[in-house]
Order: sequence, then structure tokens, then C-alpha cells
Amino acid sequence: MNFFKENLISLVNGGSCLNIEANQVIFSENEVYQIVDGIPVVINDSDGLFSLKDIIVNAATTQSAEHLDSKKLKNFVRKKVLPSLTRDKYFNERYAWLGQNITGNILVLGAGDKINYYKNLFPTCQVITSDVHRQFGPDIIFDAHHIPFKDNVFHLVIAGQVLEHTMQPWVVANEIQRVLKPMGLAHIETPVNFPYHAHPYDFYRFTYTGLRSLFHKCNVQKSFVTEGNASSVAVMNSDFLISLFKQKFLRKLSLFVARILFGWIKYLDKDSKDNINSVRRLAIPKGIGFTFQFDNIKRSPKDLLLEYYEILNKS
Repeated sequence: MNFFKENLISLVNGGSCLNIEANQVIFSENEVYQIVDGIPVVINDSDGLFSLKDIIVNAATTQSAEHLDSKKLKNFVRKKVLPSLTRDKYFNERYAWLGQNITGNILVLGAGDKINYYKNLFPTCQVITSDVHRQFGPDIIFDAHHIPFKDNVFHLVIAGQVLEHTMQPWVVANEIQRVLKPMGLAHIETPVNFPYHAHPYDFYRFTYTGLRSLFHKCNVQKSFVTEGNASSVAVMNSDFLISLFKQKFLRKLSLFVARILFGWIKYLDKDSKDNINSVRRLAIPKGIGFTFQFDNIKRSPKDLLLEYYEILNKS
């Protein structure tokens, strides 16, 4: 809790944390937040998307821990029996690169069920995992539109498959840039094409230029396709097939059939771990990502588009 006491700030006026007690984070007499099962819940319950009541009772909002229960037949079949529809071949390699190149303070937004993965990836770092629920036991709960940490605290901020679930991603991007140390990194991964999910907390899809433009005070260290065009086709075909049916049994059966019919398509994707340097790779990928470096140089919309045209000229 020492890290929180030194670095948390008020959601109201940006003031420093005064004290952390057994069950409270205290900023002033009028601004106190609960600690639930050892997890500080720094959320403004009056005007945010998430309810303190839901957090206290451990309600499943954006995610549910139910899918981790391998004793349930449907979970076992989905994970162990049926082929997947997508392939992110270089996932571990991307994150291993971060693990090898980052020391210091790390903030993970929307850590979900990968909390242990992130902790193990950065064993010598101060890793703060966060989310908007208690389903998987994060270190702290807050809404990423209002990150309750001081400016220039983190050497790395990770947001994997998070921005699409934020109502104002441009606000979240500004918050990420605010809490980064100079030359710190922001590792962002988002879908380009994917069915509506985690409803109602699903708001956006991002093109290359759209995602790039959000981080206008950063340069691009890396850009990449996480899962390519073929993976996108497989997912959309599967979802179309399932959506043809209303009856629960038929939908489950069609999910099984879709995995068999379309699970092989992902292998048609061209493997590449290099930076995106061709518009052809951006046609219909399932997902893309960037590793940004915060240099605090403000880029105009024209600057950002010129940067993109430079990429096209190289392709």
C-alpha cells in the first residue's frame, strides 16, 4: 500500500492521498474510498459507468470469472476440444520484449484474468494491475477515464483489448499519456474487426490511423497486426452462422460446427512480426497494436496523417 499512498491522487481536485487505513483510502474528510477485500476501489460512483455496489458484491460486469471453470463442459469443449478461430502467433514474443526492456513502475489497465501473467513477466518491477471489477483480484479498481495516479509515475502502461470498452477512448489515451514518465512506453492492442461483445460495455473499433491519432504526444516504437485478415474472416463467418439461430441448443451446435468449418482459415494469414509498413496488411485484420513512446511532443492532425503517408510511400 506504500506505492498507493505515495502516488494516488484525488479524483476531485488532484490532491495527494492523506492516509490509507484498513478499509479506506482517505484524501480529505469529504473524499474517502473503500478498500474491498484488500483492493482499493477509487471510483466516483455518482457519474461513472461502474457501480460501487456491483463491485462490493463482486458482480460480473465487463468480464466474468465463470469462463475459467474447466469443470463446466462448455468451457472444456471450447478451450480444449474445438480449434480456435484466430491466431496471435507473436503474442508472447511481443510481451517478452517488453519484459526484457522495461524496469520500474508498470500499470496494467483491464488486466482481467492475466494478472499472474503480467506479474511473472516483470518480476523485478512494481506492477500495478487494475480493472473495473473484482472478478480476478486486481491490485486496484478504477475507471480508466480517471486514472487516480500522479503525473509521470509509470515507465510502462499496458492496455490490451481495453480501449474498445471505454466510452471516451480519447480521454483514456490522454490519461495514459499523463501518467507516463518522459520516454515511457504505452503498449496498446485493440480490435479492428470483431463482433459486439461484453455488452453493453463495447463502444468502438479502431483503424490504424484512428488508434495512432489518440496518442498524439507519442512517437511509434512498434506497430503490428495481432491477428490478421484470415482470423477476421473466420470470426465473422462463425458469428454469422451462430446468429442465424435463436434457440439456445441450435446456437451451441452452430458454435461447434463453426469452429470445425472455419478454424483452419486463420492459417492463411501471412506471418509477420515486423512493423506495419503496408496498407495491404490493414485491409480487414482482426486486431492491431502499437508500442508508443511518450515524448510529450504534441502532433497536429496533419502531422499524424503525414506520418501515415510516409508509411504508404515505403510500401
